[in-house]
Amino acid sequence: MYFDEVLWQKKRRIQKERNKEISVLKTEFKSLSCIIREMKQELDVFTVAVNAQQALEREEKNATMMIYEIERLLLSSKVMAKQVVISL
Repeated sequence: MYFDEVLWQKKRRIQKERNKEISVLKTEFKSLSCIIREMKQELDVFTVAVNAQQALEREEKNATMMIYEIERLLLSSKVMAKQVVISL
C-alpha cells in the first residue's frame, strides 16, 4: 500500500510539472501569435506602400513614353510640313 501511495504521489507531481510546462507554452504561444499578427499587419502596410510606389513609377514611365511619342510626332509633322512647303 505504501509503495502505491508513493508511486501515485510521484505521478501526480510529474503531472503537475507537465501542466505548468504546458501552461507556460500556451502563454508563449499566445504571445508569439500576437507578435506574428502585428508583423503581418506591418507587412500588409508595407506591401500597400510598395505597390503604390510601383504603380506611381509605372505611371511616370508611361507619361514619359507618351511625352517622347508626342515629341516624335511633332517632329515628324514639322518635317512633313517642310516637305509640303518645299514641294509648293
